[in-house]
Amino acid sequence: MVLPNDPIVLAYEAITKKNLERIKKFKAPPLRFIASELGSCKRKIFYRHSGYIPAARSARGDDYGRDGDVHHDLVRTFMVDEGGAKIEGVKRGKGGLLSEEEPGRDVVLDAGKHRVKLHVRKDGKIRLSRRKGVLEIKSVSYWDYKAYTDLWTNTLDPAAVLAVINDKHPEYIDQCHAGMFEAGLKLAYLVIKGRDSCAVGLHSTRDAGQILGGLVIEWDQNRWNQIVKRMEIVADALREEKPPRAEYVASDNQCKYYCPFLHLCHGALKRKKQGIEPHAWHPQLGKKLHANDIKRRGVR
Repeated sequence: MVLPNDPIVLAYEAITKKNLERIKKFKAPPLRFIASELGSCKRKIFYRHSGYIPAARSARGDDYGRDGDVHHDLVRTFMVDEGGAKIEGVKRGKGGLLSEEEPGRDVVLDAGKHRVKLHVRKDGKIRLSRRKGVLEIKSVSYWDYKAYTDLWTNTLDPAAVLAVINDKHPEYIDQCHAGMFEAGLKLAYLVIKGRDSCAVGLHSTRDAGQILGGLVIEWDQNRWNQIVKRMEIVADALREEKPPRAEYVASDNQCKYYCPFLHLCHGALKRKKQGIEPHAWHPQLGKKLHANDIKRRGVR
């Protein structure tokens, strides 16, 4: 039996409506890079900086962000209350959970000929033996967590696990470097949490359940130079008003599931090949593609 006016169904319908209304009132964001996007496709970053309207987020997509924030608080609290971790930059809420003291901080740096702003949101600073590092927490999908756990079980080698993470999600390592740059530290501590298993760290299914807690990441100047170079390329493209080349094929999950500007990129190319005009077509707003389209004509 399906209940009429089921509160869960109503909640998703309400969020879907809110997300649609949000893009109908869209305004161009401040011109700054975000640490969590540094490993993203440069064309995606270009469109966001240029004031193009993203596709509306699905209500299910909101679940990931909301649950992820709670996971971060749970992991910090677990590490401090049960493991005695020394974590700075956090505060305890009324419910006893530890959250960040501040939503993030902007830093200014040189990227080639450009002076750019980078917004960094850290999960805290943690004391590791005699060194202090940036804390970075990632709650990952079932399949990612399984792949990392299987590799840890078969190798018991943290370096092998970190290499696979760097291959599948280089943005995790890039974000750690952004945090280290902002904090003036040379060490990061990357903690993996399973969204489905609820486990913190990786737990071997053999060897008496040997645990890999956090992954220690040392500052890599060459890596940071590459990150800054990516920002420079986007800044050049913004000045020339010409999007960089797409870094993923249309079938890649980064495009299908994680890019809110697909309609300007592979989606527009597909419509062009099919002879459909106009080539770029917003999935919710049609011809309205840019913040200026809303400012001048409004959205009904």
